[in-house]
Amino acid sequence: MVSIESARKAARRGSKICTGFHPIDRIAQIFDAYRDEAARVGRPAGPEQLAIRRNVTLGRDGPEAVEISRAAMRAYRAALTHDPRYTESPLPDAPGPTHGFSVGDDEFIAGTGREVADNIIAQCRRAGAGHFLCTLNRGSPLDRQMAAFELYARDVIPALRAAEA
Repeated sequence: MVSIESARKAARRGSKICTGFHPIDRIAQIFDAYRDEAARVGRPAGPEQLAIRRNVTLGRDGPEAVEISRAAMRAYRAALTHDPRYTESPLPDAPGPTHGFSVGDDEFIAGTGREVADNIIAQCRRAGAGHFLCTLNRGSPLDRQMAAFELYARDVIPALRAAEA
């Protein structure tokens, strides 16, 4: 889900939606369009219908996690340059059958478990999302990915549950 029009279409069908890439303010606009259209056609439109997807880098050391995340961001953006819809800067909905998208800095969440949890909670609250999906430690060696899963389970999930986010 990358555009306001596709969010409206999903609301008319009664589908749940998930989006990523965009800065959180853009996601909030997309989710607002979904909620408005769902209300117009009498469909449910609460947080349980909305999900944000992000790339998360967790580490015991926040600055190290941020540096790993920046490298992943550069690689991710480089890989997307082959997608004709991708642009380096956020675009409003493009006219016609395709829509442009960008990869906002909000796409990459990095830090310690507490820092990551706080960021996820803030983004979900800002957009009104009831679900969060992530890729953990993209591009990291297997041992760092496994450590990230452990940190996520130990530090992030309990914080999300306590915040009801």
